[in-house]
Amino acid sequence: MAGRPAKIVLATPRVSEVGAIRRLVALGVLRGELLDRTSTGIRASLGSWRVARRNGRIVGCVCLQAASSELAEIRSLTVERRFRGAGIGALLLEAALQLARDFGYRRVCATTSAGAIFARAGFKALPGQWTCVLSGTRPVRNGCVLMEKELQPKGEEIVQEARK
Repeated sequence: MAGRPAKIVLATPRVSEVGAIRRLVALGVLRGELLDRTSTGIRASLGSWRVARRNGRIVGCVCLQAASSELAEIRSLTVERRFRGAGIGALLLEAALQLARDFGYRRVCATTSAGAIFARAGFKALPGQWTCVLSGTRPVRNGCVLMEKELQPKGEEIVQEARK
């Protein structure tokens, strides 16, 4: 149908999509928004990635990386520039949060210069000024915020909702 918006599909990426993820991340690195990720690293952690596809093409991605047995870090959350503002980042963030719950993490964190999307998802900024780590020779933006969110154990949110 003409005029109908394209459907966004969230999924675990296929091995054949590692190159597309790498290119999307590389664009974020060039803009100073993301830390670099190698194709080998992406491939090795593919089960911890989620991608957003529009018409079968990857337009966004996110990765969940273990920081400890209870804490996971949300990394490489990015959406192709021309699709920003359409809610794809929020969908990817929610997919990463669900993945963290599925893996049994109690908390998630993110170091970001785009704190608003994380705040809308219930993240709280931790006190202090943070400078993001260097990515190769290109610095990621200064003035990053370290944000964290407590996760409820799987199933607990349903019990709490029923008590209201």
